[in-house]
Amino acid sequence: MLRATGPVIISGLHPLDQLACAFAWLRRGEAQALEGDYPAEIAPHPTDLDAV
Repeated sequence: MLRATGPVIISGLHPLDQLACAFAWLRRGEAQALEGDYPAEIAPHPTDLDAV
């Protein structure tokens, strides 16, 4: 059962990993805004942060 749920958990956390990478690009000055397609649960947050 663990073998079956591991990939599901990893794929479910992938958008958060993308967001973490986007924050790193911002910190290093490699990006001016957060870009990307994020799930509905976290999609408002990058937009809100870009407004700041």
